[in-house]
Amino acid sequence: MKYKFEDSFLELGFIKELLKEFNLPNIPVAVDGMKLYEGQLYIKDLNICRYENGHLRNLTSYYYNRPVLNLTRNMYITTSFYSSDIHEYLGEYLRFIRDYKKINLMGLYNCFSNRAILCKQPKIRDNIFGYENWDNNYNYYAIPVKFGQTYTIGLDSTTPVELYCILWNSVLIEADDENTNFKNLLKNLYSNTKITLNSCLINKPVTYINLKDFDATGLLGFKDNLKLIIKLPNSNKTSITVLEGDYYYNDEVGGAITTTMNIGDETWLDINDNESGYYNINYPTILSLFKVNDEQKHPFADRLIEYLLDTAVTNLDELDDNIKRVQEYLKYLRNAVPKILYGEWDRNMNKEIYNISKKSMISRYNDPEPIPYIAQKTMTITKTDSDGTVKVLEPTQKQLIDIKNDLLMYMDKDVESLFWATGTNDKYIR
Repeated sequence: MKYKFEDSFLELGFIKELLKEFNLPNIPVAVDGMKLYEGQLYIKDLNICRYENGHLRNLTSYYYNRPVLNLTRNMYITTSFYSSDIHEYLGEYLRFIRDYKKINLMGLYNCFSNRAILCKQPKIRDNIFGYENWDNNYNYYAIPVKFGQTYTIGLDSTTPVELYCILWNSVLIEADDENTNFKNLLKNLYSNTKITLNSCLINKPVTYINLKDFDATGLLGFKDNLKLIIKLPNSNKTSITVLEGDYYYNDEVGGAITTTMNIGDETWLDINDNESGYYNINYPTILSLFKVNDEQKHPFADRLIEYLLDTAVTNLDELDDNIKRVQEYLKYLRNAVPKILYGEWDRNMNKEIYNISKKSMISRYNDPEPIPYIAQKTMTITKTDSDGTVKVLEPTQKQLIDIKNDLLMYMDKDVESLFWATGTNDKYIR
């Protein structure tokens, strides 16, 4: 993983331009199962709505990526390095396309933003910071989180780690110091979210915080100030991964944390046709953000760049010829592309790509049997010389094809190369 905070890299210019040009809504998308609050604005389908008396009332039309006065924003960036501000704004963009376009890239994005609260700074508000005796022997990392979300957290520590939520901002939070109800809400927020982990490992993370049952009505004005605090000793330099979502430990994939995609109203999930609702389809590919502790803080998995640079084909792609090309692959390999509109991405295509990838087998010169393209442990490639010396070999491009992390089963460069090999009966793949 090559990307780090406070670093400069070639792709940063494109990310900055993307965040500047995209008109990002200030209001959330209303998704199934989400707790809605009276009087708040939401985006639902093609409308901007207000939640009133248990229903969403349409106010005006919403058009994707078009500016709306006082309801959309753009980020203007002058820094030459990847800062915490850029990273947190990028997270808001990814959440929006997840909820509105149904493209979930949050398994590739680390909610950890390398933002620490300095103990020596003046207290912003006693009623906000009143629950912690700040200790200069610890780092207090502040991670932006959302009401009603679950998070999966991984880091290495042999000493206890404290996690809890507070309201925090780098500038003054305007709150009534004498408002007893507000103080009680903060205390409830703190007490309902604080846990202590006696020890933890980055490759065996914990599922943390589900605020769906927490009544945040009195705190809605401060929703952008909601932060998860991770309290760590100064001496602990561990990598930290915080993913928004509930991910799981999968022994079948070499004991790895793997992805889950939520699919609705589909009948191809090997369930009874008369069943309905939301189901999980497991894409057992390893999440690289949980694989390595190199004592660096990584903002995202390398593969996220493929999506941001438009080298992965999804329904965000503005060139429908790219989607047609994927459909041609599927048609050639399967002789049919079920129930899709030519030139538009359909979620059934994810399933088709997953099935092809799952069933494809690859052979390497030192493997006695073909091994799966996905859902496998990484293997070391060795060669024994005539004198009995065992050497670890540098893998060739053909041998690298089985080392697959962070596959979301859209058409990216690796899946495309697999399709080519499968379609031409490559001798290494069958």
